[in-house]
Amino acid sequence: MQTFHFDLSTKSIAPVLNVKQGDVGRKFQAVITDRGVAYNIPAGAQFSVWFSGPSGEGNYSAIGERSAFTVDGNTVTVELIAQMLQNPGTGAMCLVLNAVDGSQIGLWNVIYSVEAVPGMGSKTAQEYYTALSELARQAIEAAATFETDTTLSVSGKAADAAATGAGLAGKAPAGYGLGENAAACPNSDCNQAVNSGWYTVSGSNTANGPGENGVMLVLRRNSSCIWQYHFSYSANPSVRRRMCISDAWYEWEWVNPPMVLGVEYRTTERWNGKAVYTKLIDCGEAANDADINTGLNYNTYQIIRHHSCTDTYALPYLSGSLDGSATIYTSIRTANNVHNIRIVCGADRVGSRVYAQIFYVAK
Repeated sequence: MQTFHFDLSTKSIAPVLNVKQGDVGRKFQAVITDRGVAYNIPAGAQFSVWFSGPSGEGNYSAIGERSAFTVDGNTVTVELIAQMLQNPGTGAMCLVLNAVDGSQIGLWNVIYSVEAVPGMGSKTAQEYYTALSELARQAIEAAATFETDTTLSVSGKAADAAATGAGLAGKAPAGYGLGENAAACPNSDCNQAVNSGWYTVSGSNTANGPGENGVMLVLRRNSSCIWQYHFSYSANPSVRRRMCISDAWYEWEWVNPPMVLGVEYRTTERWNGKAVYTKLIDCGEAANDADINTGLNYNTYQIIRHHSCTDTYALPYLSGSLDGSATIYTSIRTANNVHNIRIVCGADRVGSRVYAQIFYVAK
């Protein structure tokens, strides 16, 4: 059961409740606070829900002849009505709390996402799911009246345990890539590793991967939101990630790029909503008033920041006299529609090699 936290004095982003089509009896809990302190729900206060989604809209406070809400301290358990779960899609509901005199105490929005169930709506599928529900009900009733069999021998218990273990072989966790070793990507394609678990990636032999040996963690919210994290086991360990939204895969991004000279890396950073790229440039020995071409066109890219250093110290280097004779620093300068790294050091510094790391976005 999902649990959400709502505060009477603080606005928050509407949480998402994940449900399945026809999932009758689905509930969620709401923990209510006021400025972070547990809120005592007044006696006689009334809860209700207004909903609008793929199965229509309406409101309710009861299901049949019983309340749809159960209050325990500052926690309320909310049951969804069947109409909300008839059709797949995304809807929104508003949980409303009114005092006994009808005045409004608080209201909170919740997004609910109804995942489609295969065959839902057909007579055959309906009979199948109804049968499963009946089996679950019978199991609960049987558990409530369970009596321990004191005649079962130790050897009999061991045999039962062995049979149970054999029956679970190949299922979770091993069946989801969570066993002793990670599972191979289906059809050697990262695009087809879409279920939560661990998978192996075999360099360029695994299609749509980052091209490096490693293991990959897949985190799946639903078919419209999947994250992949790749961990290499090369001499220079690295981590990359990408995501899939509604069957559209984004590019692999570097969490910790190795910063090989002259190589462009797409990072996980964003600047003003745009993906940030970075690369390391060898600027050669520190020559006064030198312009080093970054290879980035001014009309295409915007440099948002840069770092620089020499092989002996970080820049800017300001030690010494103030006449510039001991000063070395770098800046970004544009000439002929090209971004350059400008080196200023008063006088050439033979033997001091300058390196600059630039961060930039596409315009």
